[in-house]
Parts: sequence; C-alpha cells; structure tokens
Amino acid sequence: MKTDRMDVGKLLGMLMRYDLGERKVWSVVHVPSEKAEDERQLHREMLRLKKERTRHINRMKGLLASQGVVLEIGPEFMEALDEIRLWDGSGLPGRLRKRLEREYERMRLLKQQIGDLEKEREEVLAALRRQP
Repeated sequence: MKTDRMDVGKLLGMLMRYDLGERKVWSVVHVPSEKAEDERQLHREMLRLKKERTRHINRMKGLLASQGVVLEIGPEFMEALDEIRLWDGSGLPGRLRKRLEREYERMRLLKQQIGDLEKEREEVLAALRRQP
C-alpha cells in the first residue's frame, strides 16, 4: 500500500541527490517575473496575428480555387475581382464575391494591426539601444 510518507521519503531522497549535484533527477522550473511575462505579449500577439492573416489568405485562395480561379492576394485584389471570369464567361457569384470582400477587409485590418505591433517593437528596441 502506497502512503504519503513513502512519497515524502522519495521526494526527499531526490532533493538530496539534486543538492549533491545530480542534475538529471528533475528539472527546475523558473517562473518568470510579471514584467518578463508582460514583455513577451508583444511577440506572442504578433505571431498570432500573422497566423490569422495566413488563414484568411488561404481561405480566400481556397474559395477562388473552388471556382477554378488562381489569383494573387495583394493590393489590387478588389479590382481583380471585377475582372474574374469563370469557365462559362460569367463573373463570380454575388455571395461568394461578398464573402471574399469581407475576408479581404479582415486581412487588411490584420495587416494594419501587425504594422502597429512592428512599429511598437521598433520603438522598444530603439529604447533598449539608448540605455547604457
């Protein structure tokens, strides 16, 4: 039968081995300070927004591919939607076009937010360079 006393004895033995220099007994976890954790938020948010932007781009490309269309998602995307012709010579269906427009607007918002975060990161780095 296992008891808490046995667990304490085993933990104490491991602690003594670690203290005597056996470093592979367990891993020590250092909890970051509140300030250090806060400093990581900028980078984490930027990574998340970039992943989200990629999802929007892939979604738009997938929606277009379902109609047999290959189109670069760039600054002229909205104008290019007007010129798209399907296999039968017709334009994009109305609801699909509206969905693509909404996806594009979301992606543009994400690009703006990423730009804002990159600017903030540059300001932080410039401030760090000025410190002695």
